[in-house]
Amino acid sequence: MNYSKYWSEEGAKKYGYDSYCQKLVKLVLKSKPKKVYDLACGTGYPFIKSLLKKGIKVYGSDVSPRLVYEARENYPKAKLKLGDYREIVEFSNAFDVSYCFRSSWYMEDLEKMIKELVRITKPGGRVIFDVLNPSATKKEAKQIVKEMIFFWRNGDLKTYSHKVEEIMLVIINMGLKCKLHRIENKVVFEIWK
Repeated sequence: MNYSKYWSEEGAKKYGYDSYCQKLVKLVLKSKPKKVYDLACGTGYPFIKSLLKKGIKVYGSDVSPRLVYEARENYPKAKLKLGDYREIVEFSNAFDVSYCFRSSWYMEDLEKMIKELVRITKPGGRVIFDVLNPSATKKEAKQIVKEMIFFWRNGDLKTYSHKVEEIMLVIINMGLKCKLHRIENKVVFEIWK
């Protein structure tokens, strides 16, 4: 089973609109955005669905043709395309919030991802993404490792361990402000210019 099939058939249903996702949506809504960008949007559930219900214009992308197709079918008001963080060339200072949830550990060059999300976000806007929490409980860590092993065995996705301290250095070197949120088994970065 590959990434697209897993996420389409199991992943989104498994996670659903759990308390973690609800907290992420609240974080996005905190700054009252009118227009957002969802990097690694998957099927669009639950983030695109939740934000469209609030009347927010949603743009986004994913590397999986199957997931982009499914998201477009389910949420035709969202403007979605195939691609990753290296392919968001048509926007600059365009979004109130740009985010990447449950996917940064699949990004080889997290610094480049951060720079691209900052570039497409308006001054004063927010860039929000999560990373795996190195201080997760044993139960949380076990679940994380289980999911990573699943993808490794299927040869579908590489995963990368991004250290919070290294990410903070990138953010500081870019002259950005940052707030860290510890939510369940993740560390969530909220960045602004």
